[in-house]
Amino acid sequence: EFVTIGRYELSTDILTRFGKALFANGAITVPSDMYNPDAVVSESLRVALMATLIPLGVAVSLSFALVLTACTKARKRLARLRANGRVPTLSLHEGKQWHLFLSHTWATGQDQTHAIKAACHEMMPKARVFLDVDDLDDASKMEEYVEASCCVLLFISRGYFLAKNCQREWSTAIRLGIPLVLVYERAQNKGGGPLADMRNELPVSEAL
Repeated sequence: EFVTIGRYELSTDILTRFGKALFANGAITVPSDMYNPDAVVSESLRVALMATLIPLGVAVSLSFALVLTACTKARKRLARLRANGRVPTLSLHEGKQWHLFLSHTWATGQDQTHAIKAACHEMMPKARVFLDVDDLDDASKMEEYVEASCCVLLFISRGYFLAKNCQREWSTAIRLGIPLVLVYERAQNKGGGPLADMRNELPVSEAL
């Protein structure tokens, strides 16, 4: 005859000290004579058993719940194709190394582009996103990095069109016909402002 004392995911070596234990459907069962006053197992050992198993069961259950919650959230954040709900397969054309190049000015757009890159990796873990603070080895080869990218995102914030490196980046993309994505910061306290004001920073000959 057996009695069930709890449900646990893992076993423990202490069970071998108390006779045969059966694991069925995740339930830990022990001989009923463990609860018999005349049993050989002493009260102190029974208390020690319970004190060991109960925290173990709680810890395992909480860990499993946390992992399951994290996996569920991660799955919900993945980008999926509207047509079939599947995660897209990302590819790179010959000569390309990056799916996206983030063009920004450090003065007013660094934090935001960090967030954009993090969001891209969260939704598309295999996406290759170029961000200068992470991937730039040689500033003199900036045009080559742009050319090796499938798409260029211009993060337009205050001073973006005045920055020389930014001018190199977006002018190269336009010259090579690389697709552009324009994102601008509206919040003035974060380096943004009216889009018209930012367009006024463009050199007249280079107006988009």
